[in-house]
Amino acid sequence: MAPDATFRELLDAIADGNIDRTLELTDALSSWLKKGGFPPITIGSAALGHDWHRHIASEICNMAMVHARRMATAHAPTDD
Repeated sequence: MAPDATFRELLDAIADGNIDRTLELTDALSSWLKKGGFPPITIGSAALGHDWHRHIASEICNMAMVHARRMATAHAPTDD
């Protein structure tokens, strides 16, 4: 896992509206963080500290997951 690269790719997927990629990357980064992996540098510098970067990355993953699921539901085909 390269958390910095994964985090950047996640932000790009969110910006591009790529639902599948967003879900894939949020799952990967969230799992990494839950297993105790070091967090990506999210904002500012590494001097902000691991706790802050872990919290920010986790919250962005949570928000991205919710948003992507809503988008997937909104774009799901209907039986009409």
